[in-house]
Amino acid sequence: LSNGFNGVARWSPDGTEIAVAASDSIEGGIYLMNADGSNRRPITSTGGVPRDFHVFPVWTPDGQWIAFYNDPGPGSATYMVRRDGTGLVRLPALDGRFIDDIGPTLSAGCASLAPTQRGIDCYTLFYLHGDASGQITIRSIRGDGTGQRVLIATPAYYTHVRVSPDGRKIAYAKFLGSNAGPKGPSTRIFVATITSNPVREPSAPISSGGDEYHEYPVWSPDGSQIAYVNDVIPNFGGG
Repeated sequence: LSNGFNGVARWSPDGTEIAVAASDSIEGGIYLMNADGSNRRPITSTGGVPRDFHVFPVWTPDGQWIAFYNDPGPGSATYMVRRDGTGLVRLPALDGRFIDDIGPTLSAGCASLAPTQRGIDCYTLFYLHGDASGQITIRSIRGDGTGQRVLIATPAYYTHVRVSPDGRKIAYAKFLGSNAGPKGPSTRIFVATITSNPVREPSAPISSGGDEYHEYPVWSPDGSQIAYVNDVIPNFGGG
């Protein structure tokens, strides 16, 4: 992509296409293109509304739907749309929040449906829920707004929730505090098993270091490893 602002991009589960948020300074939508960058086309439109942007696309694991965040300011909302651009639906239970990931476990009765026949109620969406004080918990909910669960209930500053390929665990980044490292703040990667109810929150991270931000965890396809970004802060606070 060469024109306008190109935001977060996500490969389709089958590896044939890429979903990307693309925009100019006025408006922007979600685009799909082939893996080689060809056949770029929009699947959402803002209808020419100024300062209206569709961002943060997330695929369902079967590749049938894409969730995205509509950011026009105070009216921020979350939507899902089919891969071909049809079936656009707003998720009112998630207004003002964007989807971090969508789990592979389908709701009861959905596994027997052809992928193209599955509705948004078949999927579990994972997201961050913030309160007025800025404290965040990690939650999940079905696409139709039912079945909400609080997965990580201890308020903290969490980011970048990712579901394991088998749907049994989540990896996420957690801010450990302004004095967690030798010179200042740090974040670490944690993993929690979500099959229990309530979820037992991990007591220690899986990553370690000093004045670093560990972010953007990504599971390997077999779920045995996690890659993440290590953002080193060599001079935080001087010294």
